[in-house]
Amino acid sequence: MSTTYSNTPEGGTNLTTSVKGRALWAGLALALGVPTLLALYSPKSWFPGAGQTVSVAIGELCFWLLAAALLLTVRFGERSPWSSMGLSKPRWAGLGWGFVAGLALLLLYPLIQGLLKAVGLDPSQMNSLDLKTLPPWMVIGMALRAGIVEEVLFRGYLLERLGTLFGQRQLGALLSLIFFVAVHARSWSAGHLIFVAIAGALLTGLYLWRRDLWTNILAHTLTDGVGLLALRFAPA
Repeated sequence: MSTTYSNTPEGGTNLTTSVKGRALWAGLALALGVPTLLALYSPKSWFPGAGQTVSVAIGELCFWLLAAALLLTVRFGERSPWSSMGLSKPRWAGLGWGFVAGLALLLLYPLIQGLLKAVGLDPSQMNSLDLKTLPPWMVIGMALRAGIVEEVLFRGYLLERLGTLFGQRQLGALLSLIFFVAVHARSWSAGHLIFVAIAGALLTGLYLWRRDLWTNILAHTLTDGVGLLALRFAPA
């Protein structure tokens, strides 16, 4: 049987050496391999003499190129529509739910922050990056990249394709969530990873419910935009 994709991958898919099958494996190799390499070997280690702004810019560019490669793989490698990864024409209802979900995550963060601080964990600490040294426009760009690229990568691509591979979308959702948290482990403190896991689980549930990647992109961008700018301008 040839590899096929649908909006309901439950029931399984038999993978062969078809064009779609090869495109699936190539896409998974990119989606799993590139973020892993960037997490283990940051661009700062590539160019030791470069400043933080330059190394951050290189890392951001790598993620944008990854998202573009995945979109091209889906469209021209698999010959599947982008709607197979939740990217259809934006709808007002979906954008409205994205705004509501973003606000909910922003309201949830102080509650989780308070609980974590009570047990001695700091959810706002970054291990490898000082946001205060970056220009505000770059912090905004990081939020846009996180909201767009991470949703394309983790929810739109990995959740759907791993669900296709194993024949169960819920398993794809779980595996993509685990990878989402793991990729953030090098950059953030243990306290923030707890919030990443909670936020990632909520964003995963939102995607499973709405199946609209624009909803997730808006929610994620709003949350990271406000959160990163707050850290950038917070008093020392």
